[in-house]
Amino acid sequence: MDRNKVLSASSVAASSGLQAVVRLRTIAGYTSLFYDGPAGSPLAGLDTGFIVHYIGQYWDVKDFTKDGQGRKIREWTTLDWILNYTFNFPASAAQNEVAGYAKDGGKNATMKGGKDKNVMPVSTAEYNPCGWRAWLNSTTITLGVNNVFDLAPPFVAGGR
Repeated sequence: MDRNKVLSASSVAASSGLQAVVRLRTIAGYTSLFYDGPAGSPLAGLDTGFIVHYIGQYWDVKDFTKDGQGRKIREWTTLDWILNYTFNFPASAAQNEVAGYAKDGGKNATMKGGKDKNVMPVSTAEYNPCGWRAWLNSTTITLGVNNVFDLAPPFVAGGR
């Protein structure tokens, strides 16, 4: 196996008409599997995944062993778990417009008598969002567990 080989795969799972993305990625030494919540649902900001770390067997350094002989170290596998949630609140009704532009571009206004008058555009940009939604928007909360099963690594005489 080429240790620098990267294997990636993505698939889309349909769930009640909404699409969720599942990603599988393998890079030398670890494999990860992640789930991205379906867009347009309350789970859109949810991402969760597992990472498997694998260290193959190898030989201990002879200088650090008791009898000066090489000693085989067992392989070791651990599992990590990650859970993220990103708050993405929809923009206010006024903000759903294109920021900085009025609906008609603000160039013409119809006056009494049917005459057009050129006027300055009205900005619809939101200058000072306030409240807890503005403070929390785009915030990501992450929870992670390293070595989920709490497996002890094999003994290595030359370990630091």
